[in-house]
Amino acid sequence: MFHPALPRTGHALEKVDMRGCSRLRTFPNISSNIEYLDVGNTKIEDVPASIAKRWSRLMYLVIGNRRLKRLTHVPLNVVYLDLSNSDIKMIPDCAIRLRHLHDLIIRNCRKLVSLQSLPLFVWHQDATDCVSLRFLLSASGAYSTTPNKYNLEKEEKRVFYLFRNSMFRNCLKLDEEARRLIIQRWDYRCLLLPGSEIPEEFTHKATGNSITIPEGTFSASSNFKACVLLSSTLE
Repeated sequence: MFHPALPRTGHALEKVDMRGCSRLRTFPNISSNIEYLDVGNTKIEDVPASIAKRWSRLMYLVIGNRRLKRLTHVPLNVVYLDLSNSDIKMIPDCAIRLRHLHDLIIRNCRKLVSLQSLPLFVWHQDATDCVSLRFLLSASGAYSTTPNKYNLEKEEKRVFYLFRNSMFRNCLKLDEEARRLIIQRWDYRCLLLPGSEIPEEFTHKATGNSITIPEGTFSASSNFKACVLLSSTLE
């Protein structure tokens, strides 16, 4: 029997958006063909093992809500996982095990205290407004400063995923070790991190709209990082 909010053709649906259905407590009975599902801001509290196994084609899952305090199962082919607004305290193990995960959105998870190592190809991570986030539990994997075998991969399809976007806006409780691990990563394309000064890892500094770097500092093959400190007020 299909969920009453869905059409009779629910068995053929590939995309379902039930975001904000505040009375929704269980997953709708829809086809295994589903590829996109948004049940954010509902009352769903977990993903049953039977659902995770059945929806093998599901790639985009948005499930975050204040009732969500844990997550025990996720369909294995999910590439985009949004747990925003949930009350999780750590990233669930089932998410860490996702081999194809590219995007992890955990915005406004206000009880999230620690962030552990993520799969290699998670290239976009957004922890904006995770106001309790303090620790990174791993010095390897997602926050390693040591290159691994994938660093040398020259295929274009892989190179893209080696440069990640990480957002830590308003994560004001991050401890010094966590900040150090975040900053010293080699492969960011974009990093947003709260702070009041340029980190010491950046050796060439200036105030204003320009900076002079001595000739010969970089070779033709060098990589470099740049940091800009933005004030929250206009003077």
